[in-house]
Amino acid sequence: MKQLLEFSPLIAFFAAYPLGGIYVATAVLIVVAVAQTTIQWIKYRTVSRMTIASSILAVVFGGLTLVVHDDAFIKWKFSIIYWLLACVLALSTFFGRKPLLEQALGEQMHLDRAVWAKATWAWVVFLLIAGALNVYVIYHFETPFWMKFKAAMIGVSFIFTLVLTFWLVSKLPPEASERAPDSK
Repeated sequence: MKQLLEFSPLIAFFAAYPLGGIYVATAVLIVVAVAQTTIQWIKYRTVSRMTIASSILAVVFGGLTLVVHDDAFIKWKFSIIYWLLACVLALSTFFGRKPLLEQALGEQMHLDRAVWAKATWAWVVFLLIAGALNVYVIYHFETPFWMKFKAAMIGVSFIFTLVLTFWLVSKLPPEASERAPDSK
């Protein structure tokens, strides 16, 4: 349920677009982002930093899109989120005791710090490229194509996550029982 709530603004944005175009989808995105943040606070008494950042960007860039009537603002929101997340991940490798990915997944996967660093940098590069591609599509294609591109990027992100997860699993150390010689 919590994961569905995390993706509700994006789902609402894509659902509203065919019904009323980019401006209706943007208005829906703003309303759902604010509702998502409010519901998370009421239900869990905490809101993730990513949800707060995404909601603020939705309100600011979505608001600009609606006021100025220029859809480039809402399209830029996605690149900015990608780049902010890339910066946070990159900085987490230099500051703090563990990279952010290790903090998030380290309890489930006990890996060397170097493996976590490589996974973190893979995400940083992926997010930087995704943000740059988004900007390219904004200025070289019409909104219907951008919507398809954005939807495709969700799939690409999912595939990237799967590939990186399989890579991380391949780096797990063998179980202690497998390393111990048989005692007969």
